[in-house]
Amino acid sequence: MINKLQMKELTSILLFVVILGVISGVLFSQVGLSAVSALMGSVPLEADMELEDMEGKYVSYEVLYPLGEYMETEKTTKVNGVSTGTKKESSSYVVVDEDRGICLSVLVPARKCGEMEELCDRFYDALENDAQMPAEGIVVQGSLERLEGEDLHYYERAMRSAELPIEDVVYHIGDGRIGKNTMSNVYGISGIALAMAALALILIISTMKDPVRKRVNRYLAANPDVTLDQLNNDFAGAQKTGTVWVGNRWTFAANLKEVLFANRDVVWVRTGKERSGRSISFLVYVYLIDGTMKRLSMSSEKNCETVMNRYTIYPHIVTGNNPEYAYLYQHDRKTFLDMKYYGDSRN
Repeated sequence: MINKLQMKELTSILLFVVILGVISGVLFSQVGLSAVSALMGSVPLEADMELEDMEGKYVSYEVLYPLGEYMETEKTTKVNGVSTGTKKESSSYVVVDEDRGICLSVLVPARKCGEMEELCDRFYDALENDAQMPAEGIVVQGSLERLEGEDLHYYERAMRSAELPIEDVVYHIGDGRIGKNTMSNVYGISGIALAMAALALILIISTMKDPVRKRVNRYLAANPDVTLDQLNNDFAGAQKTGTVWVGNRWTFAANLKEVLFANRDVVWVRTGKERSGRSISFLVYVYLIDGTMKRLSMSSEKNCETVMNRYTIYPHIVTGNNPEYAYLYQHDRKTFLDMKYYGDSRN
């Protein structure tokens, strides 16, 4: 009995553990390396470093001489699926890298665009007035990548318009981005993935921490007139449906905290459903004489009916979903119990 119940309980959580593990793995696969890079921190992009060697790495870089914006991106916001308009999300700038004698592409979020424009003005003012160039700039952090696709097209168009040379390989730093992931996505997705993995671990630990044997022993300690042999014999002849075994004297359920309860204490059994989002749980509700209620989870309505019908053989148990039963149980418990429970001579 104990081994079967324990195995059934482990099997029932195994599916959830596997699902949580798969989801966690998929999420980590999306941001795994990005999360590691974010955790380790950015590497300062020093003047003597070859950009080719730093490609793909999470770097920090101080922008001193921005030439101007060459591309702006906007984001459409929606409320309940209805567009509420667009707003600026980020801007990409052409930036002079004086140490290497080339230009880079740097993307900054909208909140930093004002600072970049001010730095642009200071830079051009210094050029026009033959004054000292800005000594302090704006530090950006992101992965160093090759500029490609449509972004490269806009960059090249801006450089040709300004009659500036275009490098064979144009490097780009997206502030607050690692690869294609924003830092908020990296932290958010990593947090969800960790939570999923932690939940899977908690399920395993909680199941192993309070095994079926320990719970059965607690029941025997609380009911000294009951022996383990009696439980085993009743379990051997019980009707099994899913994770529930209804015996002559006891009901055993692998997913119940207490594992078992005495059928003589049952006063009412009904079936029902509970919806959570798009998922539906099929349940058998078992009400006991002490006022507590046990929820037996089943895989289908048919199995719920099968379990409920098993209790019809007991003369002291009310079965069914008659609304009158629910009203009396809640508002006139004595009348409810007089229907069968106290009418049965064994009680």
